[in-house]
Amino acid sequence: MSRFGFSPIAFAITYPPVQPRTSRHYAILLLLLILAVVLRVPGIFSQPWLDEIFSLRYARHISGPLGVFTQIHSDNNHYLNTLYLYLVRSQRSWWSYRLLSLATGIGTVFLGLLWARRWGKTQAIAAAVLLGFSEFLIEYSSDARGYAPAGFFAMAALLLLDRLMSEPSKLAAAALGVCWSLAILSHLAESLAWIAMSASLYFAWRKIKGDRRRRGALLIANAIPVAALAILYAVDLRRLVIAGGPPQKGNLSFETAGMILGIVPGWAAVTVGAMVLAICVIQIGRLFGAAKPIWIFFAIMLAPVPLLLVLTPHGQYVHPRYLYPQVPFIFLLLSMFIGQRLTAGKWRRMAGAAALAAFAAVNIVTLTPFLAGGRGDYLGIVNLLARQSSAGEVSVCCPDFPAATPVVLQYYWRWSGQRRPLAVRLAEERPQWMVIEQNASPRIKTRRGDYYRWVADFPTHSAVSGISMSVYDLEH
Repeated sequence: MSRFGFSPIAFAITYPPVQPRTSRHYAILLLLLILAVVLRVPGIFSQPWLDEIFSLRYARHISGPLGVFTQIHSDNNHYLNTLYLYLVRSQRSWWSYRLLSLATGIGTVFLGLLWARRWGKTQAIAAAVLLGFSEFLIEYSSDARGYAPAGFFAMAALLLLDRLMSEPSKLAAAALGVCWSLAILSHLAESLAWIAMSASLYFAWRKIKGDRRRRGALLIANAIPVAALAILYAVDLRRLVIAGGPPQKGNLSFETAGMILGIVPGWAAVTVGAMVLAICVIQIGRLFGAAKPIWIFFAIMLAPVPLLLVLTPHGQYVHPRYLYPQVPFIFLLLSMFIGQRLTAGKWRRMAGAAALAAFAAVNIVTLTPFLAGGRGDYLGIVNLLARQSSAGEVSVCCPDFPAATPVVLQYYWRWSGQRRPLAVRLAEERPQWMVIEQNASPRIKTRRGDYYRWVADFPTHSAVSGISMSVYDLEH
């Protein structure tokens, strides 16, 4: 035993006694997992939005699978997802582009409840509710990007970390290193999860002297992601171009708390978010007090949340989705806390059950518009332009986001099979149409003095992605 009161061999063997699992417990978990699947499937049929279209363009313009790593050089390139899109690039069905995200998004829920089961059956149920009903995680499970795969492989790595600590072996270490590498290849932000888990592993074994097996396992587990990052740096990262995007409007704290919790952004969301962070800190403190090295992992993963919100309160070129790697693990900490409440006295059980019910209900309400309307009706925009334009070339300007909006319009113009050309012009050239991010003004005046009148709005129904657009017609 170490001076902290735990066996340095493993923290897995020091879990609290698991409550007996009954057929009712398994039935509840199965039902929650089925509901998680049902909530995720409809989103894969929605129209692709800007970031997904950029990823598809990358996949279609590279010369081969290695081009994912050697030809793109953009921060918008999530390697594993782009590689998948390269393999299915000839498909015309939008849902096929999202199958990787759908499978890994569902897998994240399953692996999360498996991990929480180690703490008790009520913790597993709480994890299934939080991970399964989260509107934030649901939407990214149908987004053809690297976020859902990154969360899945990071969660798998957490389970493998537990296995490695209890039974050190080269095979378990290699599997852990592969999972770390796949998480990083899904999204570079998961490098933090690798650092956090590696720190936990080192802390758990640091008092052991002369154990070559554990030193070898630690070396193997870290050598694989180090090698992966070194190769990535040589072929891509040193040439990486930060493309960025439009400035994130509004207060980042409001937006982040609202998106992660599935509620309307604002002071109420920030207040609830602060309570959630406080609970997470309390739970990390309990893990520390119980001498479980996993507290280091959660502490490191949680640290960027307040730092990012304090340093960038107005969200200039920063988006709440950049905190996606932290979200599943925030929910795991919450599940541990709420699960404990569900096994306590009557009022605590009622409070824990009410918290889970409120979370599920609020997130379903927030999710409903997305399930009905998707990330936007971009196909509707090009159909309107084609239908109401005179014969010949259809001209349009996109003054507020000229590097991105035309990409979306051109994609859907080709996809819809329009025979006439779509020409993207400057506003000074007096094109017939103007397509901009959704605007409340009925008329817009250009610097040249021309007026465009409002025709229609095409909003996104997603709380975390998509672009709301307005279409204006040139006044003659």
